[in-house]
Amino acid sequence: MAATVNNSYIPEQGDIIMINFNPSRGHEEQGWHPALVISQKRLSTSSPFVWCVPISHGQYYHPLHVSLDSRTQIEGTIFVEQLKSFDYHARLFEYKEKIPSDLLSEVLDNIHQTL
Repeated sequence: MAATVNNSYIPEQGDIIMINFNPSRGHEEQGWHPALVISQKRLSTSSPFVWCVPISHGQYYHPLHVSLDSRTQIEGTIFVEQLKSFDYHARLFEYKEKIPSDLLSEVLDNIHQTL
């Protein structure tokens, strides 16, 4: 993975980034995966943290999952139930693209339903 820490980039809600999920345990996503940033920029500018949910390659059905469609270059399924907090200052990551607003809304709704 050719990702680097980019101190000028501040993650924003709706960004898809590539990030290393290791260390991980059990059924958690492992290694380099795309992830959707779900925290607002306020968190990223006031702390070194960002909240993300992993995007797994392929299509999987679960009531909380959201599938990406042809509007994104990244393909796969957003695993809403695997919300993670990352120190984006300390991890290697790479910005990829922005998710369409209707898919972001669906992800956020699914998160709100589980809280």
